[in-house]
Amino acid sequence: PKQHAAAHRRQPLGSLRTPRAVESGREAVWLLSFMRHVDGGRGRFDGARWRARATEVAHLCRAAAHRLEARPAELRSVRAIGLMGWEREGPMWLFAEAFRRLIRRSQRASTRARGVAPLRTAIHLGEDFAHMFTGLRSIVEPFRWGIISRGDRIGHGYALGLDPAQWVREHPYCNVRRWERLLDIGFVSWAVDHFRLSVDAIVLERYRMEARDILDFIYASDDYRRGDSLAVSRSIWLALENAKVEGRHDESDDRGLRLVHRFLWRPSVNTRAQEEVSVATESEFLVLQELQRVLLEYIARWQVAIEINPSSNLLIGGLRSPFDQPAFHDHQIPITISADDPLTFATTLADEYAYAWAGMVVGNEQRPVSPAAATERLERAARDSIRYSFVRPRDDDYDADRTSRGK
Repeated sequence: PKQHAAAHRRQPLGSLRTPRAVESGREAVWLLSFMRHVDGGRGRFDGARWRARATEVAHLCRAAAHRLEARPAELRSVRAIGLMGWEREGPMWLFAEAFRRLIRRSQRASTRARGVAPLRTAIHLGEDFAHMFTGLRSIVEPFRWGIISRGDRIGHGYALGLDPAQWVREHPYCNVRRWERLLDIGFVSWAVDHFRLSVDAIVLERYRMEARDILDFIYASDDYRRGDSLAVSRSIWLALENAKVEGRHDESDDRGLRLVHRFLWRPSVNTRAQEEVSVATESEFLVLQELQRVLLEYIARWQVAIEINPSSNLLIGGLRSPFDQPAFHDHQIPITISADDPLTFATTLADEYAYAWAGMVVGNEQRPVSPAAATERLERAARDSIRYSFVRPRDDDYDADRTSRGK
């Protein structure tokens, strides 16, 4: 709600107080969660609006970094940062530089206080997208940009749990903003080389032609014609992490970064970029399937937990019923079950566990799971929810751990 967003925006960092334990043996801590947008204007796609919000978040991150550097012991109560809200109204790349800077400064601050750790992250990703490629891309990006590390959490990760075959059947055509489609093509081009994906040359040529048409439409100039359109789209995607949202930076020696800045700063470019293009998904099924497979393995190696929020997924992901839940069947990936926002979604944590169980047993026609296996999976999720809760070891645990390491 707008009132909540305004209150969230007004709260000064200096007003934070060390939270007290609610009960003996329990710990209450802060997670600094930033809104991607605060005006409630879903559907608006405006470079100036994006810059304004990203600049505001950057200021808040600098203030938080100054406070933690001045008082490193506050890392005992301020444990993590997060990003929430509609992804299409505030993509992660807008906040990448500010988040990365805050994390690095918290790392330096943590070396100056006993028994504290740097800030962790719990970012909502892969939940709000028109094309499944976009959802998968949004999950990979913070790993590449040094924002997500081992032991962090990803909220939703909806795109990782979808069945690509079912998604293609239900979305034979989808309308995608030209800017997002250009980034998706650049991402797929990078992933083909990075993950050594087996992709038909005809498919890559189709992407090359599509990228050329989109570049020609958005930029209406010859700036990108000095190279292959597939390579240009990749350079734009790779440049996102270095995008400058504060001050004017529409020129750069790096072509990809220059085109990103023109998107942000030139209204005519931004207006053309927000127009949609219809994408036929059937020809992309094999690429989607292979990409999702390697990303599941990739995240399993990182041991980052995926927060599954069944009720939230039902409304945001447009599921047909509470039982039609994406289930993560790769048991190497840690998952936790969350109520996300219990008041907004009128739910409880017990309800969410029930929905997740039913999603695996009842709603999963393609890959059914036995009741016993689903129960075991959720018991492990309960244990992982503690493991990935960002709680701080008690002082005696810290001393014992330090002693054992010294031995």
